[in-house]
Amino acid sequence: MKEKEEAEEAQRIAEKEEQERIAAEEALAAAKAAGEEAERIKELEEALEKEKREAEEAAANAEKERQEAEAAAQAAAAAEAEAERIRIEQEEAAAAAEAKRLEEEAEAKRLEEEAEAKRLEDEAEAKRLEAEAEEKRLADEAEALKLKEEEEAAEAARIAEEAAAAEAARIAAEEEEAAKKAEEEEAAKKAEEEEAAKKAEEEEAAKKAEEEEASKNTEEEAVATADPVPEEEKEGEKVEEAPRKTVLSKTQKAKLKKKKNALVKTLKDKIEESAEISAELSAEIADSWMEIADVDGNGTIDFDEIKELVQKLEYTMENDDLKTIFDEQDTDADGELSKEEFGNAVFSVLKANKSEEAGEEEEEDDQ
Repeated sequence: MKEKEEAEEAQRIAEKEEQERIAAEEALAAAKAAGEEAERIKELEEALEKEKREAEEAAANAEKERQEAEAAAQAAAAAEAEAERIRIEQEEAAAAAEAKRLEEEAEAKRLEEEAEAKRLEDEAEAKRLEAEAEEKRLADEAEALKLKEEEEAAEAARIAEEAAAAEAARIAAEEEEAAKKAEEEEAAKKAEEEEAAKKAEEEEAAKKAEEEEASKNTEEEAVATADPVPEEEKEGEKVEEAPRKTVLSKTQKAKLKKKKNALVKTLKDKIEESAEISAELSAEIADSWMEIADVDGNGTIDFDEIKELVQKLEYTMENDDLKTIFDEQDTDADGELSKEEFGNAVFSVLKANKSEEAGEEEEEDDQ
């Protein structure tokens, strides 16, 4: 502000000096005009002097001419006096006019400077008031925004607390209901299993007795007919049966589902944090999933388990594509994948999903 005032003061001084220079030039022009007027009067005086001399010469020739010359001289003197009077009046009028003009110019300049100073002062005051008003407006807006944010934060915290409490109560109620129902189902199932086991034991005992009787009869018939005994029925050899899957109770299934959901969240974070899909990451995911999903403990995974993993990872893969990957890794075609085969399959799934995401991003960029 001080620099601006100094610059404005310097400008006013320069304007004042320019006006004084113009006034001096005008005064010089007026003085020059007065000098030209004096030359004209001087020429008039010289003309009158010449006429006077001619009159005096004429007077020497004749009295009449002298009298006429004297009259002419008197007339010339009167004219000279009149001319002098006129010159003096003109000079006085010119001087008075110049003085008045300079006075008017000085007064006009003073008034102009006062008006300019007043204008600058009014502008400065208006800017100050405007700045104060803007500062107050910004402060009010900031305060209002702060209060609004605090209210929104408080409301959000309250809603979150209520939602968390409601969700916790709902989960607790569901878990309690599920546990109660699971216990009831488990008890009923246990009773059914005990009854079935008892019945099965009785049937097995009866069947065994029948088989022994039938075997005895068959042996007697075989001896009688001398037919060869098939290799698979030789004593000490048994046909290997396919392993049966472990059947889980509802409580066990609920616990397994909870473990799987927690693991999937961890696996998603690892996949997002990884810069690229690697065989090591795929093997780590396969090991983690198999550790939970392999309830039989036989070290293999079937198609439904890998399908569940893909669905929980929220990958949009067609069932046929996934089956193709599964079959490619199932080298012995037994419908089960070993840990290594499962890791290779997971690697193929992750690569396929990555390619699909890249294709979708390219389509979005093209649009």
